[in-house]
Amino acid sequence: MLEQREAAIEFPTAGVTGGLSWVKVRAYLTSHGDRKSCSYSDRTTEIKQILGHARDGEDLETVQIDVVIRFSDPDFDGRSYGLALALADKRARFGERGPFERIIATGVLSNQGVISRVDAFPQKLALVLESLDPNSLFLLPKENLDSETDLLEKVAVSGGKMRAVSQLSELRDLWQEDLSRPEQHRFMSHSKGSFIKGVIFGFSAVSLITGVSIFLFRSLTSQ
Repeated sequence: MLEQREAAIEFPTAGVTGGLSWVKVRAYLTSHGDRKSCSYSDRTTEIKQILGHARDGEDLETVQIDVVIRFSDPDFDGRSYGLALALADKRARFGERGPFERIIATGVLSNQGVISRVDAFPQKLALVLESLDPNSLFLLPKENLDSETDLLEKVAVSGGKMRAVSQLSELRDLWQEDLSRPEQHRFMSHSKGSFIKGVIFGFSAVSLITGVSIFLFRSLTSQ
């Protein structure tokens, strides 16, 4: 049976059916076909693009882990769920990290893990404020900090934690990135590096001895 792990992140949606939804990622840790499947075919291309941005710079081994994505309510518009999806993907594949039992995130994820401003921020912020508690963490784009300062102040004193970010990499403390490679793989890499260094050192030593021998031979024959 394939080894699996899940992670879910909530995100606010504005509009007529606005509210807090969640995106859940199930990672098949021992399957490496680079499949990113979702039951909502109209979102497949968008999801693959977001996860492509989220996994930018990773090793091929982790990039190719297969995942399945689910939404609590798929009937929403916009791409402000990008940060939530990217974070759920990281935590499902690498493992969760940090003290927070609940994470709510909003932010558009683009190339190289950039997190951009979201629209309808006041409505989304109000939804978050309604349900934030001391065990929650709210993530938002730094670009949205210059608006709705009154609501942001209320979030800050609500008991929950809030972080404004501009890059996905700023959230590395929320997933076990250091566990992305098995210990054996790291040991083999270290051993390989040590072996190469040993070969270089050995080659240098032999070259040095040979050079000294040639120098002495020439010195003796020239006398």
